Amino acid sequence: MSALELRLFGSPQLMRGEQIVELNLRKALALFAYLAVSRQPHSRDQLATLFWPEDGQRDARANLRRTLYRITEALGKEILTFGTETLELNPNADLWIDIEVYQQLVATTLPAGPIDEIDDAALLRLAQAVELYTDDFMAGFTLADCPDFDNWQFFQRDALRRLLARAVEQLALAHLARGQLSEAIPCARRWLALDPLHEPAHRLLMQLYAASGQQAAARRQYEECKRLLAEELDMAPAEETTSLFEAIRTRSAGVGKSQTVTAPQQTPQPPVPAPAPTQPEPPQNLPIPATPFVGRAEEVAAIVGRLHNPTCRLLTLVGPGGIGKSRLAIAAAQALLEEEAAKEVIRDGLFFVALTPAASPNDIVPAIGQALGIQFSGDTRLRHQLLAYLMQKQLILVLDGFEHLLDGAELLSEILLSAAGVKLLVTSREALDLQEEWFYAVPEMPFPDEETVEGIEQYDAVRLFEQCALRSLVGFSLASDAVHVARICRLVQGMPLALELAASWLKVLTTEGVADELASGLDILTARHRNIPERHQSLRVVFDTSWQLLTEPERRAFAALSVFRGGFTYQAAQRVTEIALPVLSALVNKSLLRREADGRYLIHELLRQYAAQKLAEIPAEEAMLSDRHCHFYGAFLQARQSELKGERQLEALREIGGEIENIRAGWQRALARLNSDPDKINIIDSYVEALFHFFDTRSQFRGGEEIFRHAAAQVADAQAPAAVSMRKRTILAKVLGRQGWFLFHLGQHNRAQTLLNQSVELLLSLGARAEAVFSLNYLGAVLRHLGDYEAAQRYINESLAICRANGDRFGVSVALNILGQIAYLQGDFADVQRFCQESLALKRMIGDRWGTVFSLNYLGRVARRQGEYVEARRLFEESMAISRSLGDRRGVAASLNNLGKLAESQQDFAAAAESYHQSIAFYQEIHNLSGVTTVHTNLGDLARRQGNYDEARRQLQSALAIAQDLHSTRHRLDALLSIAALWREIGDTEGALPILHLVLHHPAKTRTQQERAQRLLAELSTQPANNGVTLTTPAAGLAGDQELERLAAQTLVRLSSGLIS
Repeated sequence: MSALELRLFGSPQLMRGEQIVELNLRKALALFAYLAVSRQPHSRDQLATLFWPEDGQRDARANLRRTLYRITEALGKEILTFGTETLELNPNADLWIDIEVYQQLVATTLPAGPIDEIDDAALLRLAQAVELYTDDFMAGFTLADCPDFDNWQFFQRDALRRLLARAVEQLALAHLARGQLSEAIPCARRWLALDPLHEPAHRLLMQLYAASGQQAAARRQYEECKRLLAEELDMAPAEETTSLFEAIRTRSAGVGKSQTVTAPQQTPQPPVPAPAPTQPEPPQNLPIPATPFVGRAEEVAAIVGRLHNPTCRLLTLVGPGGIGKSRLAIAAAQALLEEEAAKEVIRDGLFFVALTPAASPNDIVPAIGQALGIQFSGDTRLRHQLLAYLMQKQLILVLDGFEHLLDGAELLSEILLSAAGVKLLVTSREALDLQEEWFYAVPEMPFPDEETVEGIEQYDAVRLFEQCALRSLVGFSLASDAVHVARICRLVQGMPLALELAASWLKVLTTEGVADELASGLDILTARHRNIPERHQSLRVVFDTSWQLLTEPERRAFAALSVFRGGFTYQAAQRVTEIALPVLSALVNKSLLRREADGRYLIHELLRQYAAQKLAEIPAEEAMLSDRHCHFYGAFLQARQSELKGERQLEALREIGGEIENIRAGWQRALARLNSDPDKINIIDSYVEALFHFFDTRSQFRGGEEIFRHAAAQVADAQAPAAVSMRKRTILAKVLGRQGWFLFHLGQHNRAQTLLNQSVELLLSLGARAEAVFSLNYLGAVLRHLGDYEAAQRYINESLAICRANGDRFGVSVALNILGQIAYLQGDFADVQRFCQESLALKRMIGDRWGTVFSLNYLGRVARRQGEYVEARRLFEESMAISRSLGDRRGVAASLNNLGKLAESQQDFAAAAESYHQSIAFYQEIHNLSGVTTVHTNLGDLARRQGNYDEARRQLQSALAIAQDLHSTRHRLDALLSIAALWREIGDTEGALPILHLVLHHPAKTRTQQERAQRLLAELSTQPANNGVTLTTPAAGLAGDQELERLAAQTLVRLSSGLIS
């Protein structure tokens, strides 16, 4: 037993035997813990600054002396070793520290080989280590005036938690390998508790539950995983998780050596067989209907049979509105998913595309892109990008609701022509009249004729009505109401939606009353009034009947609620429409609204359109409600504006994401009303900041650019009286600045610079200096990227001065970070650390976790360049964790790229390649072409270092081609330098020299580029010149952008011909 024990798991304690040793000063305990954990010498000045940062050096050192006296008085002078200006824990001190024992146990026990090779002694040690971890490192202990100590404490805690995660994971797997399920499950639960969003932990628990016969628990675990990912990250479970769930659901989940896995002291369960080696489950996004699918087995079989026919590539399900085309298409698609024989046809997925909300044929491509998860980018036509994406795919698209988009049907022919592996299943009220089209008329549900009463339960229409009626009326009996039910089914001609709505009337009418009401209005089903939209004609009888059954307050409320898009909360409905809760409840009961599990209310789109037509009959009411809706969501965004920059970032992003369709509608309303209501300019302003931050943080650059581009055009064209003219110009400048930043991320750097310049000039001319901060900062960022460091620093310093004068800490933190990025490109690492650390401290102070990502990445880059690999990894991983938690794919991509560079620096080429490939996938998803070209360059360098010159050529050719399209000087120079390194390595001096000369004399070269060019040139000088090529350097005047353009184009031609030697 050691003479002294320091327990740091949980609230820190010093123990001598069974007695607690009191130091009576929190800072004395903190200082001793710091010395004990670090076990290295520290200067007195460092310790004084760490623990008394706000005191002068003299006072701080005096405080340090007093605190050290308190420690040695309580623990003995021999506990510490003192130097002239340093001190440390005595290396020979008889001190037991729980976290040291924990780390040693874990480090010496974690297996290098298979889990099932851990012996019993090692398993025991691992369990002892986990048992030591009773709480987080120094839990509940903090020093309010010592932020650097708190930071140290945070990173210690984080490292120990990550080690615990590894330990409990391995412990669970070791128990599993032994068939000890009852021991494995608590370990897996503890692993999951450390990070409830970690899918591998969810999967292990699902496997363990399934192996122990707890199928229901396994399914609940999957649902919990699905819920958490949706709520916290707005993501669906990974394909691996979903596949495991499906395997468990069909009692075929594998758990490794499942033949030996049994639950001790329980009735033995049959082993869960490993899944047969089949193709992975294809991705799909089929909507999950709220009610069961009834009948129509013959129709489903017929549709699936046609889709199996190789010559049938476009199948259109045609029928009137409400006939059930969508449900039938989904049911057929689901049947395909469950067929092993269909896996090849849908190898790349089966995707549902809702076209009902599309306003014109121009919206078809974006709707398909959204369903497929495509992030469109740049000036390339969206249609071309979609066709290029589909070209090599093997999938089925379900295009639902095409009848109002027939003028865009030629797109389907283009898809079939360019993408041989794509099939299209279309629903429409009208045939497409395309040569490739296979036609399937969707029939009504079979219903009994007038003579039939007996056995009517065999008819699909009756079964559907019965199912709906049982939900509407407790005690409903088909047997006692058979005559009237058969009549209802005939009156609506077996139309599914009409049956569902008819059954909802049973809350207030008998089945006879429902039939009588329908009988009086069936003629409307065949009406062809010119002023009625075609897609409403076949359902108007049902909707009108529903309308007639509403009270006047319910009618007004239902029409008013049509101003919402994508659902709404009760609070929003009450504020915008002043709806009373009983009325809202009545609309839910009458199936006109649906309340979701999260408390939101939804209106079926067709019902919403019907209600909107009713509202349009009262123009003044429609205008008033639309304005209220617009104002409400402006205030909604403004209330979250500061939260997006602070501690509630994640919550604010989630809340805005849930209301994004309403926000878009409100934004469009404000823009559309600018000419008739100039005061709307202030409402637009309430949207700008938060809307920008949402799209920027979520890396939705294409969508953000489109929204702000349209806004800029409408604000610019609006006529404004003199009283609001200046305000209008201010808002226009703000909108232009944000559009410019999105264009920068889409690779349109020159256009971005132009718009940001316009924004800066306009705002400064108006005296709107505070509003100019955004554009000054991001113009500086663009100029940094383009290599004009002097101009970039000038704009950033101007922003910095404004921010400091106004106390704008957020603006200061952004400006400092960009200055740090400029310093990095100039090779001034001391300035990088100074600027980025100050920015990081400010970000943490205001709670801007997303903003810390940029400083963490650049500080990590400096650490890597200085050989501090452990620190670099910590910084990159912290940055990536923050980005993942906020759904920031750009930040994740940047951190992965940096981790790739770090792994490459450490000669771990396999890890580097994996990080690079993950990074480029994220960059491609968000169409950040600057990031794509950077990673291509890194992959080219990696392939060259491994001697794979053909792969290096391909990667570098891609990098240079993209950089050339972007007209990005920095990326072209980077790619060319890597190409020069490739040519130098294969002995092609003639190819390398012009590149090196160009880089060395280009005015926009970075310090890193200059040093690399000098190094390569020096290496070339040690090789004999090829064919008499001289190594002298041409005049600097030959190395401008025009020469860069020429040399890049020439190099691309050479690379495309495969000439690398």
